[in-house]
Amino acid sequence: MVHLIQTDKTPSSKESARLSTIGQKSSRNRILVVDDDSDARHRHVMILLDSGYDVEDATNGADGWEALQDRHFDLVITDNRMPKMTGVEMIEKLRFSRMTIPVIMATGHMPTFEFARKPWLRPDLAMVIPFSDDEFLAAIRNLLPKNYYVRPESLLPNNP
Repeated sequence: MVHLIQTDKTPSSKESARLSTIGQKSSRNRILVVDDDSDARHRHVMILLDSGYDVEDATNGADGWEALQDRHFDLVITDNRMPKMTGVEMIEKLRFSRMTIPVIMATGHMPTFEFARKPWLRPDLAMVIPFSDDEFLAAIRNLLPKNYYVRPESLLPNNP
């Protein structure tokens, strides 16, 4: 079962930038999607939820970084060009803090110049938009530990 947590109170400036939690705690892989484009973020989140992953999302790199400090994730999927903190800046913080979370950069504007200057900032996988849902899911499966992947059909109740 998947829940979208919403609140009726008016959020503070810090809370308004916080993440919306979109998955329940479970033994399934936890993925953080970071993108300021609400359509792209929503599409990625829905594909992942439909595929049986626990997902949280963030609207910019700063909020993504905050989530990474507060909670455990098995994978980060990030855009690059975002307000407050770019995807490259978030990857840099991950590397300097020695977090070993795999990162997919899914963006329409690949920062090839920055990667050439600082190769240690390259994500584990870079995907230039547009790409198919199948390509997206295959990339995720290749980066996640094989023993933790949950097939969506395994989430359905058994029929006698």
